[in-house]
Amino acid sequence: MPKPRKPLKPQPAPTNPVLAIDSSWDGTTKKVFLYRQEHVYPYISKRRLGITNLSETMARRCFFEAEVQRAGVKLITGMGHGDYDQFTGHLGDVIWEIGKYRANEVKNKIVHLLSCRTASKLGPDIVVNGALAFFGYLEDFVFHVDHESVFFQCASEIDLALADGLSVSDVHTRVKDVFESNIDELAGLDGQAAALLNANLQYLCTPVVDGRFGDRSVALR
Repeated sequence: MPKPRKPLKPQPAPTNPVLAIDSSWDGTTKKVFLYRQEHVYPYISKRRLGITNLSETMARRCFFEAEVQRAGVKLITGMGHGDYDQFTGHLGDVIWEIGKYRANEVKNKIVHLLSCRTASKLGPDIVVNGALAFFGYLEDFVFHVDHESVFFQCASEIDLALADGLSVSDVHTRVKDVFESNIDELAGLDGQAAALLNANLQYLCTPVVDGRFGDRSVALR
């Protein structure tokens, strides 16, 4: 008689440490969405980091709420419209709003929101609820249509540097250097564009800028 087979050990479910949520329902978000799809997520994948991407019509609270509960999520990177106390997805669907989300959605995670104004109130609230670090903007994130890829590149450097395993402090330094080098280059081409890019840098909030945004020593890896 054949020997009985040993029962197979259950395999752990695969985990994707990066949860991305990208709006793409109007002219502004569509442009940033396409840039991130082409330049950000392939880079993260090459660093062998799995990504769950909630984009376009999937960029809604109901889908996000289910995915963010999965074990292994370490970085939430989001792009969409925002305000001082909320971050929104597809057609303005509210993903996070102060007082209307659970702490375990952010606990022990790094959060980056490429969105207007969310660093003002929502960012510190996310850290109070347990996030390790928050990256975002105090006021509007703006871009110049003639140089939009430069603006998107600077903002996206946050995700690339995190994927490289840098500490939040080193991420801040690298991102600041990328902003400043592009501001200098634009200054000789288009003074208005350079001023707008500099405004984004001044509005950028990280744990290095202010302790309310988390721990500067943490890293994604």
